[in-house]
Amino acid sequence: MTPLQNMWVLLCTVGPAIYVGFAVNWWSGIVAYVAAILLGGVLGWGLVCAVPFRFLEASGYLKNLVVAVIIVASGYYIGAENAF
Repeated sequence: MTPLQNMWVLLCTVGPAIYVGFAVNWWSGIVAYVAAILLGGVLGWGLVCAVPFRFLEASGYLKNLVVAVIIVASGYYIGAENAF
C-alpha cells in the first residue's frame, strides 16, 4: 500500500475510535475500535463479493469513510445518552 493509503486507513480506523474515547470515555473508545475493525471486515468482504473489479479501489476508500462516519455517529449517540 502507498503511504497515502496507509494514512487513510489509519485516519478512518483508529482516528474515530480515539475521538470517541476522548469524547465519551476510554472503554467506549476500545469498543469503537473493535467495532471499526469488525465493520470494516464485513463491509470489505461484502464489497469484494458485490463490486466489479474496476471499482474495488474506490470502494476501499469509501468503505473506510463509511466506517468512520458510523463510528463517530454512534459515539455522538452514546455521548448524548450519557449526558442526561
